[in-house]
Amino acid sequence: EESAALASSPAMSGLLSSISSGEGGYNSSNRGTIGNNIIGSTHRTVRGGKELPDMTIAEIMQYQTITNPNDPNRLFAVGRYQIIPGTMKAAVSATGIDVNRKFDQAAQDELGIWLVTGKRPAVGRYIRGESNDLMLAMEQLALEFASFPVPRDMTVRKRFRRTGQSAYGSGNKASHSIPQVREMLERAREQHAEQQAQAQQATTATVASSTAQTQNNTTASTVTTPPAATVSDLQSR
Repeated sequence: EESAALASSPAMSGLLSSISSGEGGYNSSNRGTIGNNIIGSTHRTVRGGKELPDMTIAEIMQYQTITNPNDPNRLFAVGRYQIIPGTMKAAVSATGIDVNRKFDQAAQDELGIWLVTGKRPAVGRYIRGESNDLMLAMEQLALEFASFPVPRDMTVRKRFRRTGQSAYGSGNKASHSIPQVREMLERAREQHAEQQAQAQQATTATVASSTAQTQNNTTASTVTTPPAATVSDLQSR
């Protein structure tokens, strides 16, 4: 439920959509790489007569065990966030998601949230305002998603990558610019802050309304009882 709420929040849903624009859709996949060529890239994945969202996570993981990119049944990077075999195993282990569950939109977005805030916590901390290290958040996105550029010259897997390049070779290219990534993160951070402020205002208003109602009920239930007549009062009548 918490993951579903996060996925539907403006901050997270906006960031996930931006990631998807460079990675893929809910039915996207490839079979891996040979040299500098990505093999079998498609947005219309079908295995065993099923599209990705109709397959269980366990079924997808089974296809990901195939290692030959030339095998038409192999799955390597899958779904909206192009989750590769090793990452899929780590995501399942970390989130405890049921592998018999379908790899549908909701499941993919839950795993996407884990990628951004669990596997790459620096991104989540920046969005939540717990850290001001924008550069680190940008680096972490680049290390997770091949379509994001490295924000500075750096070495990844013993390969030197220049500012603006994808962290990964083998046919991968950055499809976002550094200013675009910076804007994505800053916008997500602003939206999260706005959402938190609105939630706090709603909580304050609810508490105030509840307090006022309690006071009104207490006032309404108070009955003034006239003093009992004394003996002298009765004798004087």
